[in-house]
Amino acid sequence: MNPTLLLSLFLLAGGLSFFYQRLFEAVTVYEYEAGFLYRRGLLTTELAPGRYRLRKGISEIRKLDRRQQNLSIPGQEILTQDLIQLKISLVISYLIQDPRKVLQEIENLRNNLYLHLQILLRSVVQAEKLETLLENPSPWITHLQEQARKELAAWGVELCSLSLKDLMLPGDLKRAYAQVFKVQKEAQAQLEKARGEQAALRSLANAARMLEKNPELLNLRLIHTLENSQNSPTLVFQVGSGFLRPYEPPAEKG
Repeated sequence: MNPTLLLSLFLLAGGLSFFYQRLFEAVTVYEYEAGFLYRRGLLTTELAPGRYRLRKGISEIRKLDRRQQNLSIPGQEILTQDLIQLKISLVISYLIQDPRKVLQEIENLRNNLYLHLQILLRSVVQAEKLETLLENPSPWITHLQEQARKELAAWGVELCSLSLKDLMLPGDLKRAYAQVFKVQKEAQAQLEKARGEQAALRSLANAARMLEKNPELLNLRLIHTLENSQNSPTLVFQVGSGFLRPYEPPAEKG
């Protein structure tokens, strides 16, 4: 074959390939994605998973990830009802349940979630006092979760979970709470010590009453002690009037 003809065919094939690539594009919609076909700016259909070739400038495929996703809401400074400044951060997980609604009505889902949850968090925290937020966090976190779930559902998004990530106090207040905690623990230790001493005193008082009513118990206790002692010097006791005392030899008469 004529070399010139071969070169011409090669150049023609390369030109057609280049033209085709400039004119068309390939897009893959994965199984975990929702894909939507737009033609001349109009949403025409929702696509099944697969690979599609589109005419550039005329058709476009937009995709959304339908897997569960996480979003961290960084700490923001918020004033409580009693005007104490806190820094609170959250983490949420969510699923897109209505991808068509999300695509058509929300410009940037993650950005909107971020801003909306910040506003919700601020409104809930500002309605509570510091003591409530710290000592009983479950009710206000549950309230925040319910509010967020209700409002996100209107966007076609399911809130799977909402958790408190960090709650930070100002430095001086943190030191004050640490001191209060220390004092409480010391007081608790003193109380337990006092209770133990009271229990010991009650036990001794009960034992004294028993000995007063039954003096022979002291003799039995002594015998038990002597039986269990080893390598001890021999002691001689005199028994009398229900009590034991060391034996003393009679004094010599002069």
